[in-house]
Amino acid sequence: MEHHQGEGGRGREALSPPNPPIINAPPVVIHLALAIIAAHVVFLVAPDSVQSFFVWIGAVSPFRVTHLRGGLIASALPLVGHIFLHAGWMHLLLNCVWLVAFGAPVARMMGAEQGAGQRRAALYFLLFFMASGVAGAFAYIAAHPNDATMLIGASGAVSGLLGGLVRFAFRPPQEVIRALVERGSDGRNHPGSAIWAGLFDRTVLIWSAAIVILNLIVGVFAPGIANAGAGIAWESHIGGYFFGLVAFPYFARLARGA
Repeated sequence: MEHHQGEGGRGREALSPPNPPIINAPPVVIHLALAIIAAHVVFLVAPDSVQSFFVWIGAVSPFRVTHLRGGLIASALPLVGHIFLHAGWMHLLLNCVWLVAFGAPVARMMGAEQGAGQRRAALYFLLFFMASGVAGAFAYIAAHPNDATMLIGASGAVSGLLGGLVRFAFRPPQEVIRALVERGSDGRNHPGSAIWAGLFDRTVLIWSAAIVILNLIVGVFAPGIANAGAGIAWESHIGGYFFGLVAFPYFARLARGA
């Protein structure tokens, strides 16, 4: 039997607010988190020989990079590949939770949620995320140039998102957007002024100092929080954070087509 709803029912239905999504984040952020989770699942179910290959192309060994063991490509691939390898489920889930928490506002500020430039903004968000991971890897390598210990995990890249967030979170959104898209009197894009504007604000400096101190405390006194027996690469966190703090306006301007 067919069910018929009267006009009053349709009116109430039209006035009802739509159900909000479970995770309120731009699609690029959700898809990135799912890709990192999928990479971990594939790694877990892969045979030992394939897992060894993943570690070879994904785990950053400072000694191998500084001495170019295996060639330039083999040394360079882990600089990005380590973002998709994790020591365990707790390590993975912590990074994904912070990825969504920090990545959602950063992606929105880049314009990756709606509008004609959504795809462009999503691409530059991904580039910003990956570049932060590379910066974090280089910071770890610089601190341990002859160490064979492997660096894995997305925390350096996630720290870059935190750096980007700190850069604009304490200013009115419209003011930040105007600063990102403004052009010089000659009508050309001059990103230098936007990159340095606000970098030395008191609030940004206080937050940056607190993040550095917290990472030092966690890295030195609380090893193994993410995974039993594994250290915390605080150098990678700090390197990724400062890259994101400085470079965010440049990526955001490009993302918005400024």
